[in-house]
Amino acid sequence: MRPSTLVPAAVGLLLLSPATAAAQITGGLGFNVMVFGSFSAANTETNGRLAVGGSATLQNYGIGTDAGTPDDRASLVVGGSLGGANVGIGHGQAHVAGALAPGAVSFNPPGRTVATGPSPIDFAAQRAFYADLAARLGAQSTTAGATVAASHGTWTLTGAAAGVNVFNVDAASFGNACTVNVNIPVNATAIINVSGAAARTTTCGIFVNGGGANGDATTAMAGRVLWNYHQATSLEFRGSVIGSVLAPNAVFTMGYAQLVGDFVGLQGTSNTEFYVRPFVGEIPGTTVPEPTTLALLAGGLAAVGAVARRRR
Repeated sequence: MRPSTLVPAAVGLLLLSPATAAAQITGGLGFNVMVFGSFSAANTETNGRLAVGGSATLQNYGIGTDAGTPDDRASLVVGGSLGGANVGIGHGQAHVAGALAPGAVSFNPPGRTVATGPSPIDFAAQRAFYADLAARLGAQSTTAGATVAASHGTWTLTGAAAGVNVFNVDAASFGNACTVNVNIPVNATAIINVSGAAARTTTCGIFVNGGGANGDATTAMAGRVLWNYHQATSLEFRGSVIGSVLAPNAVFTMGYAQLVGDFVGLQGTSNTEFYVRPFVGEIPGTTVPEPTTLALLAGGLAAVGAVARRRR
C-alpha cells in the first residue's frame, strides 16, 4: 500500500514548476487529511495521517492504520486541544499543542507517548497556500475536447487528453447529480473545478473509468482525480468520493461514506473513512509559491527538504 502524500507540511505542499508538472497536492510531510480549524469525527478512521489546526474531538477513531504510514513521523498533529475517547494510533507518533483529554489516545503497539508544545505546523500559512492553489486551479479553462453531459441525474465528464483534463461545473447544478462518471485515458489527470459558495457531492456514487469506491481496492485512477471546490464556503458530502478534495475555505459535513484520496478543508464534522490514495496527477499552470515556514514534526522528526519527492 502506498504512503499518503497529499497533504501539506509547512515544508510545502509543493507544486513543481513546469506548466504541467507532476505534483503531489500535499508535500513532504504527507498527511491524508488536513483541516485548518476545528474537526469533530467519530466511529471511523483516517487510514493515513491527520492534521488539525484547531481543536479536535475524536470518538472511537483510528489513525495511521495504513501499512504505509511511517512510524517515525507524527500521524496526528493537533494545533489546539484534543478531546474525546478511544483514539487509536497504529503507525506513527502524535503531537497535541493544547489540552489533551486524559486517556484519550492509545498506541498499538504501545510504547509511544503524545508530544506536547507549540504546533509543528503553521496552519495559517498552509491555509493561505491551499487557498491560493485552489484559486489558481479554479481559473483554468476547460480543456479543449473535454465534455460534460447531464441526463436524468447522471453526469458524465469525458476527457481525451493524455495529460491534464480540466472540467468546470457549477455547484448549484452539479449538486443535483445522483451519479457522476469521470472518463479519462489511463494515466491522465482530471481536475474538476466546482464553482459556487454552497456545494454538495453526489448521492448515488462517483465512478472513475467505470470503477466505484471500494476502500483499498479502489481503482488506482483515484490518485489522478482532483475535486477543486475553490469557491465553496460550505460543502456537504452526501456519499462516497473517489479522488482528492481541495476545499480550503469550506465548512464541511461528512456522513458515513468513503473518501478515497486526500482531503483539505477549513473545518467540520465527519463520519467518513479516509483511505490513502495520494494525488499523483499533473497540475496545470505556473509555479505556485511554497509557504515560507518550515515544519518540524514531533517525535524526533527533522525538517524535510524544500522539494518533495514523488512517492508511489
